Amino acid sequence: MSAETIDGGRLREAATKKGDESILLQIAGKDCVALEVKYHKRCYQKYTEFLRRTDVRKDAEESDVRVKCKYEKSFEVFCE
Repeated sequence: MSAETIDGGRLREAATKKGDESILLQIAGKDCVALEVKYHKRCYQKYTEFLRRTDVRKDAEESDVRVKCKYEKSFEVFCE
């Protein structure tokens, strides 16, 4: 697969969070599309997997907060 964003998108984000200098040296501050950066689909998925899990957790936490807010408002009305 070829990089589709100039900064490498999730690849750069994952390398930054992991502190992977071997990847960052090759893509940081460079146009990944112009360099024709390529990677195996499965390798990319495995390398960036932790970012997807983090996104899922954030979505779940935000959903929990919204649900709690609804119940709190209902409880306040009930108490009155």
